[in-house]
Amino acid sequence: MFLNKEAVFRLAQNAELSADHLIPSHITKAPVMEIRTPIDNTLVGQLRAGNSSDVDAAVAQARASFNSGEWSNKTPAYRKQIMLMWADLVHQHAEEIAALDCIDAGKPIRDCMEFDIPATIETINWYAEATDKCFGRIAPTNGSALGLILKEPIGVVGAVLPWNYPAQMLAWKVAPALAVGNSVIVKPAELTSLSAYRLVQLAHEAGVPTSVLTLVTGTGVEVGEALGRHQDVDMVSFTGSTEVGRLFLKYSAESNLKEIVLECGGKSAQLVFDDVNLDELSTMF
Repeated sequence: MFLNKEAVFRLAQNAELSADHLIPSHITKAPVMEIRTPIDNTLVGQLRAGNSSDVDAAVAQARASFNSGEWSNKTPAYRKQIMLMWADLVHQHAEEIAALDCIDAGKPIRDCMEFDIPATIETINWYAEATDKCFGRIAPTNGSALGLILKEPIGVVGAVLPWNYPAQMLAWKVAPALAVGNSVIVKPAELTSLSAYRLVQLAHEAGVPTSVLTLVTGTGVEVGEALGRHQDVDMVSFTGSTEVGRLFLKYSAESNLKEIVLECGGKSAQLVFDDVNLDELSTMF
């Protein structure tokens, strides 16, 4: 079913929006928490507040799927076609996803529709096309030697997203990880989980196996830390504050020395002085 932005806004007005875990064969006992829009702090829906047991279930599914080869052993051309179908579905549902990010993050709908979601689609398409075009090259050798380069997926990847570009940041982390054959667990920011829920659903609809791409919603304290400390997660990609970035390095050091990729923010502040024309400023964003 296709929803336009007006339909999404009506659901928000009735507090009927929701985001839940997407973990196959898992029934959670986790409670729900409120979703309130930063536009006016009204209640727009509810979010599953996951915990470490939900993370354990998602990791178990991800590891089993990776070991089975249902995605990791597929040809690059196969993964490419599935991801291109995913991008096409996101394009078809672009207005719905833009509206979800508008409500969840408080961003102007124009920015979501004209910049964020087109960039999300472009990212998925780019990595889809890269799957069969990026490969190892070696220097020539003589007849007594053979040189090979074999690029392998790392395994189970945790993607911990920020709140400021919800859909776009999911694409930045998930698309390259899927393109090379990893299994991915998405942990969206608890402030902005609606578009992540929908994007993962569309990936499944396109043909990405449900165990290969899972979603666990909830807070950083309950879900993010559990991912960072999990012994069977091979890598975590985190975007967020420098403070929490340091914690992920600590979680890795105190668990299995998983690889940690950090993008720590806080350097792009905008200053508004007393003499600003607020009416003029409001038209710029």
